[in-house]
Amino acid sequence: MDSELRSILNGPDFARAPIMKRLLQYLVEETIAGRGDQLKAYSVAVDGLGRAPDYDAHTDSYPRVQVGRLRRMLALHYSHSPTVDGQGIVIPTGRYRVAIGECGGGQAAAPEPLAGSTKRPEFDRLAAFRIGAVAMLMLALIGAAALGMIALTRLRPTMPARPMLELNARPVGSDEQGLRNMVQGSLLDGLRRSAMFEVRVARQTEREQQARSTAQYRLTAALVPGIRPHLFLRLWRLSPDHIVWTSAIDLPPGPDSIGIANRLAPVIAAIGRVDGIVAMQESADRSTTGDSAYSCLLRYHQMRREHLDGERAAAEKCVATHLAENPDDAGLQAAAAELALSQMALPSLSAADRNKRLTDAQRHAEMATGTDPLNPWANLAQADVAVRHGACPRAINDALRATQLDPFDPALLADAGTALLNCGDPRAEGLIRRAITLDDRPEGRFYGRLLLVAIDRADRAMAREALMHMTPPVIGHQPRFYLMSAAGYAMIGDRDNARRAWAQLSTTAPLVARNPAPYFENMAITARARTNAIAALRRLELIV
Repeated sequence: MDSELRSILNGPDFARAPIMKRLLQYLVEETIAGRGDQLKAYSVAVDGLGRAPDYDAHTDSYPRVQVGRLRRMLALHYSHSPTVDGQGIVIPTGRYRVAIGECGGGQAAAPEPLAGSTKRPEFDRLAAFRIGAVAMLMLALIGAAALGMIALTRLRPTMPARPMLELNARPVGSDEQGLRNMVQGSLLDGLRRSAMFEVRVARQTEREQQARSTAQYRLTAALVPGIRPHLFLRLWRLSPDHIVWTSAIDLPPGPDSIGIANRLAPVIAAIGRVDGIVAMQESADRSTTGDSAYSCLLRYHQMRREHLDGERAAAEKCVATHLAENPDDAGLQAAAAELALSQMALPSLSAADRNKRLTDAQRHAEMATGTDPLNPWANLAQADVAVRHGACPRAINDALRATQLDPFDPALLADAGTALLNCGDPRAEGLIRRAITLDDRPEGRFYGRLLLVAIDRADRAMAREALMHMTPPVIGHQPRFYLMSAAGYAMIGDRDNARRAWAQLSTTAPLVARNPAPYFENMAITARARTNAIAALRRLELIV
């Protein structure tokens, strides 16, 4: 059943249906574990479909509807990818347990006539006319449906699958098999949370490996035994093969699964983050291969990472175009929500326009979580919308859920920390510092979030720490950076640097420098941080 599951999940029908992939995996795993007969609507909804623990199975038919959809997708898969013996994964009607059964849709053979039955049945002309008319009508409907399906097939876009990363962890000595399993388990758990690629484990035999589709990346992890074991990692770009990244780390002695997971967290972040090694490689490879929904997400995250204000319009257009073609893409819906929220800080927008942006953001965020409730970026978008509405209990819950779904992406952790800060949750600093720890880039871009915490708390020591590591955007004009830098320097009494930052703000965003109050109002920061920043700027007479 496991090999058949992999064949289905690698097929084109499930490439654009992450909810259905996750649901099928869950049902198969539960069945293999012997718990198939105990599957109920509640467990399927919460564990398989990501619904909240307070889900009410008596009033909500969501799992039954989704399992029905899964049955239809399995039937569609086998209609164009039949098995040799006609056996495949099926979900019997009225049950959640999967089984191996008849999956073909072949025509049943016509029954042979009974012996001695030679008399032909008689039909009256009216009955024959009726049957002929019905047959002609059915043929017409089938023809129209066929033409419609052809047209639909031509018009429906094919969402390209994410690249496949194959993990191959191997011990140098046979006595290291237990350690190898811990390393492989930690890497799998972390890398499978990435939005940038799919993950699978390399097969043991060459024959098994050749039977699989080609992966685009391979991560090899070689264990060297000793008192303090070493792990050598190499990330390969395949076809043609070349190494794009290497690393060597020391592992804790003994069977310390938590210690191993902590040591591997920076590795997982470097490879799987939305602006990580694979994402950057894919951005370079796809720059000349045309546009796609995946490429659009790469462009969006690159724009956010590098603060490329000049790329914002292109990113917005790209996201809108591909959302029209792929409305079930949770990543694109979350990106659309965040783009709408970021527009609310534009000083030229009227109050009505800001309200419209917030309404648009809420619609996209709800569609994102409705399509894929286990997508961390969808949950983060919901949290950011809730912050704007002042619904802090909802914002805190969604932000923490996002970090539980992906605790390895620094950008997501920093954004979630900002949402918690805006709701006065003391866990904000911890999330932002974890983002700083996992970030392997030299520009220290998440220290800006730490500066927000410092201004909110009027913590001068923390403000000095953040300002010491912050660097200005190289390309993008970032009014927020210069405004908050000026406020931070003003708070610690550094008049010269405060004036330099204000001069940069006056050059890059003169409207904000002349009247920063509306910009502060639309930055979605706490009232206390806003009050402290304005007070510090007034003390140095940068504003009146």
